[in-house]
Amino acid sequence: TVALPGMGTKKLTFNTTQIQEKAQAARAMYEHANALGVAFGPYAETCASAFLPLVKFKYSPEVRSTSAQTLSPIFNAACQYALSTGGDAA
Repeated sequence: TVALPGMGTKKLTFNTTQIQEKAQAARAMYEHANALGVAFGPYAETCASAFLPLVKFKYSPEVRSTSAQTLSPIFNAACQYALSTGGDAA
């Protein structure tokens, strides 16, 4: 329970299963992006958009760190894809 000014004492609950699933999803995406390399490129922008906000996820350091680690192979896949299709990787 937490005492909130003007609201009295309130009980807070966290769905820890959903927090764990976020971390597991980030780890799975890390593995996919890392394994697929250039083939993951078309999905890199969508994935980066999903994982960037999780880098600041205030309820779990595991979600933050795993999401940050996941962005590296996603970025690498995007760069490889851009180079292979004649785009600009910079």
